[in-house]
Amino acid sequence: MNSARGSVLIILVLILGILLGVAGFFAYQEFYRKPAPSPSPTSTNQFESNTPSSIDETANWKTYENQKVGFSIKYPPRYESPTLPSGMGDSPTIYATGQEDTNTIIFGTTSTDSFSLTFFPFNGSLKELRQQRQISFPPYTWEETDNISAITNEITVGGQKAELVTARHKNVSYNTQTYRAIFFINKNHGFVLNPSPDHDEKEINLILSTFKFLE
Repeated sequence: MNSARGSVLIILVLILGILLGVAGFFAYQEFYRKPAPSPSPTSTNQFESNTPSSIDETANWKTYENQKVGFSIKYPPRYESPTLPSGMGDSPTIYATGQEDTNTIIFGTTSTDSFSLTFFPFNGSLKELRQQRQISFPPYTWEETDNISAITNEITVGGQKAELVTARHKNVSYNTQTYRAIFFINKNHGFVLNPSPDHDEKEINLILSTFKFLE
């Protein structure tokens, strides 16, 4: 009798263990079928709001606009209004009016922190423009010579093909300065922009980026 009761008890324990195992298995399956929580919209928006936006470094610059030829260019706010060459030195200052057709406009008042923009009627090529604009001050030429190293880079100014020439004296004991000139053509005019020697290259690029031809 006792043996029979023991057998029944063992069977019941086995059945209970099996039932608990099956229940645990289904509970485990149900748990891992639940989808992972999606990121909250709040966290996404916070990330986007922290993304830095591009900054226009020329936003507070001044603008020279020439309605006669049809172009505009910005210049740093530390410069006063642009002048004509006859307004330099002891001569009365003559400010540019925006009605010039053939002239050199000077931005800045010192030889170490300024740039000039020369423009005149012209219908030739960039090579002819460079040859025509040989100068009487260092580096004296924008072509490679025995004394001058001239490196040409093709760039774009105002949507037009342009050439940036960087010139240096090969004999550094004579002169260590770097000279640059940018040549481009449009509206039946030739344009030459000359930064002062050793002018900050980043600022030159910013100035060139603001040049626009008007419709």
